[in-house]
Amino acid sequence: MSELGELLELLVRPGERFQSVRGTLRHGGGPDGTETVTRFWLERPDRVRVERDGPGGRDVFVDDGEREWHYTPASGATVHPSQRAVIHGFELLLDPVPLAGLLVLDPAGRTVHGGREGIRARARARWAGSGSELFPWPAEDADAYDLVVDAERGVVLRLASLLDGEPREVSELTELAFDEELPAGTFVFTAPPGERVRELSPGLPRAEELTLAEAAERAPFVLLVPRRSPEGAELSVFLAPGDERAGEPAGVGLRYRFPSGLHYLSIGQGSRPELDLGDAIRIERDGVELRARDWGHQRQITLERAGTHVLLVSDLPLELLAEIAASLEPWAPEA
Repeated sequence: MSELGELLELLVRPGERFQSVRGTLRHGGGPDGTETVTRFWLERPDRVRVERDGPGGRDVFVDDGEREWHYTPASGATVHPSQRAVIHGFELLLDPVPLAGLLVLDPAGRTVHGGREGIRARARARWAGSGSELFPWPAEDADAYDLVVDAERGVVLRLASLLDGEPREVSELTELAFDEELPAGTFVFTAPPGERVRELSPGLPRAEELTLAEAAERAPFVLLVPRRSPEGAELSVFLAPGDERAGEPAGVGLRYRFPSGLHYLSIGQGSRPELDLGDAIRIERDGVELRARDWGHQRQITLERAGTHVLLVSDLPLELLAEIAASLEPWAPEA
């Protein structure tokens, strides 16, 4: 078998080559040049634990297949039914099937990365614009890519976007251990001493999917929509009516689904703040003041406009997310 044939075979079915994995994801570069380190434990089909050190302490995410817990020192601990919607940045590296169809690969010999044997390859997008659909971080300005594929398991050990031969952003997996016996309690969340775990929306009716017009009419606050929305993304609108006796306010969620399925954008809004970004930075776009936090592959932005409090959560670049946030304006029917 040729080296290209071996490389493609490795990429097509990596998920079938392991049941569980423990590892570390390092991601660096991008517009701000920062590096994040994420430790993760995954057991198929749906259990995952993620830990990431941030400015205020350690953030923890646990999904046991039925419920998921989120903890940050700034916002505390919450729990709600498992949604399997959070992208942490290592998903494509562990299951890189899209790479085989969206990249033109050129094998470049054997190498060793993180103590594991791999096949190195240079690559380019198969058609214009396809590169931005591939990665847990968009790379619209990249003109080439550099990969190292694990020769045994088929996971991508290193993935870099390049511009004029220089790395723009780099994600790499290290300290990988496949199919080892994970410690008891790996997928059990334990709150820090004195921390109360808040159950999100206990007893609330299920969120109802509506049109923008219906949500604007029924929401007890001004519904905001972005003038600039991601190209090609499909919008769904949900209204949670709230419960006055439980002290739960009504809320509206705008969820954008991308054609590739590898990116996400959620815009939650209501009459009171959804999240206190304790370690956020203040930025201004088009005269709008935003509070932003870059948490690994997830960016969060909060703002208040027309009495409505908004939280944007996405893996899009912070600059693009800020432009979307600044473009929010009260919904109005098309003329």
